[in-house]
Amino acid sequence: MAENFWILITPPEKHFQAVQGSICDSFLELGWTFEEATYGTAEQLAHLQAPTKNELLRARSGQATLLRDRRLLALDFDFQFKGSIALGGDLTFFWEFAPLKEMKGILGGMRLSDGTQV
Repeated sequence: MAENFWILITPPEKHFQAVQGSICDSFLELGWTFEEATYGTAEQLAHLQAPTKNELLRARSGQATLLRDRRLLALDFDFQFKGSIALGGDLTFFWEFAPLKEMKGILGGMRLSDGTQV
């Protein structure tokens, strides 16, 4: 997927994992699934198919692909955007009006700690 947009979420360092978990929960509660993930360092990248939320939280740094209704989003956590969690997608995500409401629901369901910047 070639990302055309990124939403950058930068929590305080001590709350990074809690915010990452909340973001994962928000997607899972709305029926998104994790299709695959890449994590690790540039020298030692590992790949997972259908990773769980807990596997993503243990990875510390990586990127996962989310899928729902043939639409994809990228979830980058401390990988391309150091110290941040980023949601990326292409314009196909917004081909219909319903995804705009869905993105509002995703962002509205996130529990972000004080000091988090979006």
